[in-house]
Amino acid sequence: MSKSLQETTLKDDKNRFIIFPVKHNDIWDWYKKIESRFWTTHTDIADHKLEIKEQKLNTNEVHFVRNLMAFLAGSQNLLTQNITRKLNGDIPEANFCFDFQAVSENVYLESFSMLTRAFLNRPKTEERLFSEVNPQLKIVENHIKKWTSSGSLAEALVASAALNAIFFPAALSSLLWLKKRKDLAGLNYYCELISRDKAYHRDLAINLYSEKIKKDISSEKIREIILETENLIGDFLLKTLPVNLIGMPVEHIEHYLKLLSDDLFEKLGYETATQTDKRPSLAEQRVGKFQQAGRKIDNDSDKISFKTDL
Repeated sequence: MSKSLQETTLKDDKNRFIIFPVKHNDIWDWYKKIESRFWTTHTDIADHKLEIKEQKLNTNEVHFVRNLMAFLAGSQNLLTQNITRKLNGDIPEANFCFDFQAVSENVYLESFSMLTRAFLNRPKTEERLFSEVNPQLKIVENHIKKWTSSGSLAEALVASAALNAIFFPAALSSLLWLKKRKDLAGLNYYCELISRDKAYHRDLAINLYSEKIKKDISSEKIREIILETENLIGDFLLKTLPVNLIGMPVEHIEHYLKLLSDDLFEKLGYETATQTDKRPSLAEQRVGKFQQAGRKIDNDSDKISFKTDL
């Protein structure tokens, strides 16, 4: 991956050993923006277990949140290890951004892991839970490696942008939607912080791609990366772990996925894949417009198994 950086316009003077004087002020501004919003976990599992008990989440809600947290923890680790930590090269300002993003992603992984454990009744069932989501994590891993194996920085940046712009926001939106009916302050706190940071990481990748290396990748490949990412998280939220477990209408998540994809197409300078009405994100709306849907769940074989004793 570092070799691909040297083959792009991100190439810099190899004799720079310190960051000052800053040469790439636009990239440095992104670093300072991300740095100023750094946060760490400050609660423990016991706090979240008490919150879950007080809010009296039903079996469907517990099952959904628990499995989604495990899936996001695994997905975040795959993103960090296979993309973020490999984005490095000759420009110190860009490396500052990527290194700090990796540190921030460690905090997200810790948060997802802590929340996963909070929804487990017995610690020993954690291994079984991750074995359930492992097939879906393998799909995520294959997707990430597909767009990083070529060594193209452009492909890696667009893949990173797509995951931060579509994959994680769509997944987290379902938890923010739950906020309408359940006062899970701790869960919402972390989801909102992570959603905010993902937007910064998305924009950083878009900025570097658009301003520094807008080449070495076709519009067809851009489209393929974005639509594959949309389908990846869409299949999970609509089939494997359907959002109607928490009463969220499937048509809303379908519309939101298209909205996220179209927004990324436009930010990258391409025509949208679909024509959707522009409106604020679910996090910005505070998910106030959605109505509770029916709770009927079919038993298709491709869904995560329902283990009520975890």
